[in-house]
Amino acid sequence: MPALNLPNLNFNIDSGTDKQTLEQIVDSLSKYRKELNFLLMNLDTDNMPFIESKLTDIDGNFSSIIQTVDDVTLNFSNLKTLTGGQQINNGVTTISPTGIKVQHTNFPGQYSEMRADGFIRQWAYGQAKYLNDIWVSTITSTDGNSYITEPPATRIYLPQSFRGRQLTTEVFLTVSGLNNTQLGSKYDITSTGVRLAWYGTWLDIEINIVGQNWDVASPYIDIKAFTYVNGPVIPSYSNPTGGNFTENYRKISFTVMLVGR
Repeated sequence: MPALNLPNLNFNIDSGTDKQTLEQIVDSLSKYRKELNFLLMNLDTDNMPFIESKLTDIDGNFSSIIQTVDDVTLNFSNLKTLTGGQQINNGVTTISPTGIKVQHTNFPGQYSEMRADGFIRQWAYGQAKYLNDIWVSTITSTDGNSYITEPPATRIYLPQSFRGRQLTTEVFLTVSGLNNTQLGSKYDITSTGVRLAWYGTWLDIEINIVGQNWDVASPYIDIKAFTYVNGPVIPSYSNPTGGNFTENYRKISFTVMLVGR
């Protein structure tokens, strides 16, 4: 317990007390106040095991706070009792060591909860996570070239919110559109109309991640997205015998979606 240095108060006040004596009394009381403030600021469990504060109105409603070293208890007479320790609960909102939970009063058993690793929405038959980040981007291929080998990958730069989160992020890839050439057929416009120039008897669609780095200043993933077609060339005036092309790769448009966990 901190030591106190209180002045000695031994004054007699009457009608004849002079101004100097009164000033000494006021000065001593001021010193008392300072010492008591110091004491209150340095309380420990040896001289005060708990602190209680209580407010009451004329109708008897009250609120109180009881504080110890490792526990706080809140009580409200006009609400359901809040109990300290492991959680604070007023019937709708619960504050506990694992998070803050709010019941959905119109949907019994359902609630939203903020936890250390994100937000939870409890539905009637399952639990959903949200506010963990979702990002969607569509990459449209304007490359009309054909390749005899696999075309180069497309580098996609990711939002900064996904930096360093490779192990906690799901990546979904899907083809977003194919034209006739990418699907393995080609039409020529001639003086007599439109004719089929060639068609594919073998079609393969590839879309996959071939490289990635989520930990650099500008995180990215490299994606290869293309079609591979093999098939005969239709005989024509300029090529009466037709023939076969052996390799035909074309880049395609795709959509990438990231879902954080």
